Amino acid sequence: MMTGARVMERSGMYREHKASAENEVMIEMTGSLDASTSSAQVRSQKA
Repeated sequence: MMTGARVMERSGMYREHKASAENEVMIEMTGSLDASTSSAQVRSQKA
């Protein structure tokens, strides 16, 4: 695992891979945020 990461880091792929992983996490977080806000709006409309 560590050796693979070192090889990727040496070739510059590790940084790109880490950035894309962080972007995916952000997309997941914003997606769940949108879902929670929309469900909250539905709840307020029903109430």
